[in-house]
Amino acid sequence: ERGVAGTAHCASKLSRLRPSPRYCNVNGPSMNYHNSRTRKAKNKAGFYRETDGLFKQQDKMEAMRTPSTTEMTNELCRRELIVFEDASSKELFRAHLCGPPSLVRNWEATCEKFATLKIAGKSQDVSIPYPVFIPSRGRARTAHLNFEAAHVFGPNTSSGLHPVVCVVVEPSEEEAYRDAWRHALFLVLPQSGRGPGFARWVIQKVCSRVHELVKPAGRFSNAAVWAVRRLPWVWIVDDYLTTFYRLVYLRAVVRSKSAWAERLKQRVAVEGKPMFKDAMLAVQRHHFLPRATLAGFLRDDGTAVCKKLDWKTDELSLYKVVLLNIRGLKRLNIEYLPDLQKFEDICLNHEVLQALGGRTLKCQLFCFRAAHSRHGGCGDSRDQRATNDRFTQVSDLIHPARFESLPKDRQQVVLELLEWVRGVERQSIHKSAARSAEESANKTPFACIKVA
Repeated sequence: ERGVAGTAHCASKLSRLRPSPRYCNVNGPSMNYHNSRTRKAKNKAGFYRETDGLFKQQDKMEAMRTPSTTEMTNELCRRELIVFEDASSKELFRAHLCGPPSLVRNWEATCEKFATLKIAGKSQDVSIPYPVFIPSRGRARTAHLNFEAAHVFGPNTSSGLHPVVCVVVEPSEEEAYRDAWRHALFLVLPQSGRGPGFARWVIQKVCSRVHELVKPAGRFSNAAVWAVRRLPWVWIVDDYLTTFYRLVYLRAVVRSKSAWAERLKQRVAVEGKPMFKDAMLAVQRHHFLPRATLAGFLRDDGTAVCKKLDWKTDELSLYKVVLLNIRGLKRLNIEYLPDLQKFEDICLNHEVLQALGGRTLKCQLFCFRAAHSRHGGCGDSRDQRATNDRFTQVSDLIHPARFESLPKDRQQVVLELLEWVRGVERQSIHKSAARSAEESANKTPFACIKVA
């Protein structure tokens, strides 16, 4: 490992982050998103000869879109989950856990395992990945939900505990998802149409403390008891994640004096090896993790092979696959904003890094890739931006009435997020204008062309 870089507490890092043009009024080419000034020269020199065409995603996508062939009963059981307001008997919401009995029992046994670890003064487990929750909407047939694929976790062959993998769906789409994923474990949200922030907030609240209605088998089968369930660590994963690669240093790296980024590493993925599992366990085993409130990975945007450090702390850019320290978030009194329609992960990361004692851990030893889709997920927000050329407004992030109902400190967080997006939009307009002016200046005026 090449060290851990970071600071104990830092000012806002939003200005260093570039929002996706899919969610705001930013011109990607003008901002030089995903552009390399030296790509053509490197191609000519054969720099990418050993990597071009070797990291195609189609087979990985198909594997994760295809339900597992593991034999399992068609029987389904359903558990009612109730979340109460903190230190109160007032009910906050009800959700449902639904799936094959073996997967529901595995969820319950996992919660009980962590309860036992807590009594022993422990909270970490480095033997299997922490529970994985995958919010999904509008993608019943295309979402990447098969975590038994060989390159993800591999088939569940153990008779003991195995990683909890739970698909988070809206009640209006439960039937469609169940038709496509008969043997999956579902967390059914209390309401439909509330957006990605709401789904993640529900996951956080359920894992913090939830009451599960359990009907014990046996003599008093009609009796029911409320069991308290908690999970101290959970992964929240995007439903279009495709694969992970390990980043390995090249045997001989010749450092040049060029000001541009240099390739220092190469991507490695062994066919059939559970790369998701290896990546997640690498984070769970890191010595800094107990001090981190959030953890995540480097996204492979083409520059992953240029990163010098294997690990960094207090980074803002953690999204699509994020590890939540549930107890750490509770200590900081930080939650997902349930009504935020986009940038929900960035908003949470920003709040954590602004809080005293809030830390993050970013793994650059592994990097992930994710697909894009025009449908499902935050599609409504993207469609709205596609027909809108104005600057981002508060109403693009959160409904105005919901915004007004927020406490002042949480309103301030939304406004900081808004100013970040608008700042990049202003920069994009200036760069687009400068680019247009430069292109116009380089064109030869028709009147100046001499006729022979």
